[in-house]
Amino acid sequence: TPQSGRDVMSDTDDWDFYPLRVEGAQASIFLNMSIAARAPVRGHDHSAHLRVVMLRPRDDGLSSQEEYDDLVELEDAVTAAIAKHSPTTYVGRNTSHGNRDLYFYTNDPQRFEWAARAAMTGFSAYRFEAGTRRDAEWSTYFDFLYPSSWDRQLMGNRRVVSMLEEQGDDVNAPREIDHLVVFADASSSQAFCTIVESLGYEVISATPDDQDHRVNFKRVDRPAAIDDVVHELYTVALEHGGDYDGWGCEAV
Repeated sequence: TPQSGRDVMSDTDDWDFYPLRVEGAQASIFLNMSIAARAPVRGHDHSAHLRVVMLRPRDDGLSSQEEYDDLVELEDAVTAAIAKHSPTTYVGRNTSHGNRDLYFYTNDPQRFEWAARAAMTGFSAYRFEAGTRRDAEWSTYFDFLYPSSWDRQLMGNRRVVSMLEEQGDDVNAPREIDHLVVFADASSSQAFCTIVESLGYEVISATPDDQDHRVNFKRVDRPAAIDDVVHELYTVALEHGGDYDGWGCEAV
């Protein structure tokens, strides 16, 4: 799991990453997910970026293992220095096209650019550019960095599988995996139950809960293959106006 910018991260931050394509190329975004709940941050109404041109990128434009430690050192040092010398919030990064783009929000664009250029003096081997633009709605964070609903589901899948592996679980071992989907009405819930039963699932319960209709069901599958399993359920639920709410299983 990528880790960087540690010097400016607090214990309450929730940093995570996900792969995607940016302008047709492979990309990887690493961002502070928790800041979405409190953004836009009052006064920090300018988006700021620092683009660092990698020295040894992979052929697909992502960072290489050979350069990983150097990039982590650069990011940790630069984000900490910028935060120390200018009023900024570091929100995440994108890696693609041979570049590592660091994104911030600030209330002082000129001071940010000065701090970014000063921070990069310790990394003279790297070419870079810095810039800012007014972005009071935080569109760079919400419209570019922040993952889609499906990407957030994949991130959640990865976290659960990682937790199982940390417990010594054999994630390739089949076992019952239960799922939950929430609907707004009974007819959609019933239609969904019919479909998942045809896919080999056993419906455990399908009952209203306050304003929602919750369908809990299970099937024997492998956690290692959970992305494919969930994708089918996520798609069917969406087609019937439902919200896929997650999965769980016992450790093996």
